[in-house]
Amino acid sequence: MSSAIQKLMEPRSIAVIGASTDPKKTAGRPIAYLQKHHFKGKIYPVNPRVEEIAGLKCYPDIGSLPETPDVAIIMVGTDKALSAVQELSRMGTPAAIVLTSGFAEHGPEGLKRQEELIAAAGAMRILGPNTIGMVNVTDDIPLSPSSALEMDEFPKGSVSVISQSGGILGSLLSRATACGLGLSKLVSTSNEADLGLADFVDYLVDDPSTKVIVLYIESIRHPEKFRASALRAKKAGKPIVVYKVGKSEAGIQAAVSHTGALAGTDKMYDALFKQTGIIRANKFSDFLDIPAALSSGRVLKGKRVAILTSTGGAGTLVADSLGEWGFETPVPDEKTAERLRALQPGDQAVLDRNPIDVTLAGLQPDLLRGAISALLDSPSYDALILILGSSSLSMPDLMAGAVRDCMQTSDKPVIAYVSPHAPIAGALMTKLGVPAFSQPESCSVALSSMLHASNLR
Repeated sequence: MSSAIQKLMEPRSIAVIGASTDPKKTAGRPIAYLQKHHFKGKIYPVNPRVEEIAGLKCYPDIGSLPETPDVAIIMVGTDKALSAVQELSRMGTPAAIVLTSGFAEHGPEGLKRQEELIAAAGAMRILGPNTIGMVNVTDDIPLSPSSALEMDEFPKGSVSVISQSGGILGSLLSRATACGLGLSKLVSTSNEADLGLADFVDYLVDDPSTKVIVLYIESIRHPEKFRASALRAKKAGKPIVVYKVGKSEAGIQAAVSHTGALAGTDKMYDALFKQTGIIRANKFSDFLDIPAALSSGRVLKGKRVAILTSTGGAGTLVADSLGEWGFETPVPDEKTAERLRALQPGDQAVLDRNPIDVTLAGLQPDLLRGAISALLDSPSYDALILILGSSSLSMPDLMAGAVRDCMQTSDKPVIAYVSPHAPIAGALMTKLGVPAFSQPESCSVALSSMLHASNLR
């Protein structure tokens, strides 16, 4: 692992070049967010016009800094960015994050400036330019002006994201927080004048806090280097999930103008992903659903799925989608059916077919626990889908409480479909290690990705 990338991801001192006193401005937000999220290291603002920012001593220039920072965030104009990079490199700074735009994404002249930037950097590694920065959620280190960092806290987890778009990074951070999915590291590589996708995949392969690697790709600039890093991830048992834009001509042109990337044909990418065992998310909604399923750490060993529901229509939607994806929904074996029937004597519930419909009896926590345990113990099933009905609006923790008691007794995958719009109930389930989805089709996508990942082992 590159020591410079390690310093970039886990710095103990940060210089902010071009820092503003106004925390609402882009140049003022990095320091505001470092303080908000309790960064434990040293922060050195650099701005010749003021003496103090956010209670911190402000330095007039880079040469006045009291020590060589581990990382510098550069937010000055293009010409000043070049001289700042050169000065930081001379003093031995390991890495710099260049937020400044006006480089390769602006055509031939911008590309020439980008080449000058890399020449000025010398041995110093560069993230960017034209980047929104990075966030180390694990260690509370936000090195970014992204407004997504306005949130008070983020759930920490094992999913790391590398995006060639800064805006998408903020989108994923806020969406993951809302649905209860814990993240580890987020990096916006943007123009990739120096550090790119492969460098960060390599870092994350060795990162103990990362189980799943998520990539938002506009173009792979160095295919062989990327291929090698992807194969390392595969060998390490860390699945990579990719959302690749540029399937259409309009998408290709947008990607080129966004970061100056060159785009290859979509079939070429499909072939590369297949060779390296990468899971491709075909819809943006899948881009978080698939990592949520994979980060549970549970291995899917077959295609037989039990569906436990209190609402028949939702159970049918999920069963129908599973069938389209090649999954099976067999009826319970006789021993399992006996256990289920014993939970609810009488005819109020349908417990010996699949979907297993507990109707209003599902409001009883003891019945839910018993049914979940019986289905997880059953040799007839490889996975369990729980369907949360309208009760999840008034009692969002009802199913979560029942699941919490049963998850330790089995290592089978358990996922959930939240039939009403009940984001609180869904987030509770996801935080418990039961990925919850708002679309019935997402259950099939999730299980399919888990099956793909288990075949890579």
